[in-house]
Amino acid sequence: MRRLQMTTLAVLLTLVARFAPERARADNVRASASSEQEGSPAAGAVDADRFALDDRHAWRGKAGEESWWWQCAWSEPREVGAILQIVGDDSLAFRNAPKRSVWQASLDGKTWTDLEETAVADERRIYRLHRLSSPRQIKFLRMKIESAQGEFPTLREVQVFADPKTDVEFPEWIVAVSTIDRAEWEKKMPEGRQFVPLARSCPGWEHLQAQFVWLDSFDEAFVSVEPQPLCAFLSGNFSDFCQKERTVWRGTQEVLEKGRLPIWASCGGAQGLAILAEVGAERPWDCPHCRDPKNPKSPIYGHIGHTSAGPHNCGDYSACLFERGKQSVLAKADERSGVRGACARV
Repeated sequence: MRRLQMTTLAVLLTLVARFAPERARADNVRASASSEQEGSPAAGAVDADRFALDDRHAWRGKAGEESWWWQCAWSEPREVGAILQIVGDDSLAFRNAPKRSVWQASLDGKTWTDLEETAVADERRIYRLHRLSSPRQIKFLRMKIESAQGEFPTLREVQVFADPKTDVEFPEWIVAVSTIDRAEWEKKMPEGRQFVPLARSCPGWEHLQAQFVWLDSFDEAFVSVEPQPLCAFLSGNFSDFCQKERTVWRGTQEVLEKGRLPIWASCGGAQGLAILAEVGAERPWDCPHCRDPKNPKSPIYGHIGHTSAGPHNCGDYSACLFERGKQSVLAKADERSGVRGACARV
């Protein structure tokens, strides 16, 4: 099964890979901040090391403050048309990062103007590229941070580009989505996070970047922000669909309906996609334990029968029959793309 998963991941990652030209870098820049944690200087966010997590390669504001700012300055005004930011102190999860923020511009370091295109009220992304409507002459560039997710904000890297339409090189990255229930997520259960090392185990993808999120962060607004993810992987889950909080699946339904992002899902995640495609998140869901066979609410279920007559409670899988064992899987040619697959066994 693991070999098939690795093969599937490698094929998917290769099929949807994109390429971009070499990125521009801001030279001769000076950085400062409202506060700094020891060993995490403001200059760490402009050292051209995008993904390092150690202290000296990132700026961390002091904990316990009501707001923060980080800024950079050049010796002479320069045009700024786009800003790339990488935030947070975890390689996968959005943690200790700016939550509510806006970039500001100044020519003298005293009078500041908000760059309205960059305002974010509820950040969820580790990676974000802001594009201005037109280039601005800027000598001082400041990120004003009104709140943070966690105890303090972290900036791992900031890069600026003169042309708002420039092609910004960014490595391919994926979204790993946990579809477990809220209570399980709050207990820090890592279901879904394992897709990242699995993807990195595919030859050629050892340094793949990723972000791990729960269902309530996964929606069209999340995936449409630049740099856009390569694809998404949805985890399984542990309860019957009649027990699930349907509202947190609405974002996944948005992504599914738009059809712009390749998605691979396992177990209950795949069942969830089928239910969303058939009945959506607004209508009630049922399960094999509580459904009316003559008027079922959901088209997909996690098992195909029981070993005893019951009654069986929703969420009780102890007497369920499942599809198990080896199954032939045939990936047919896609006439539209010309991509061909191969037969495998699970």
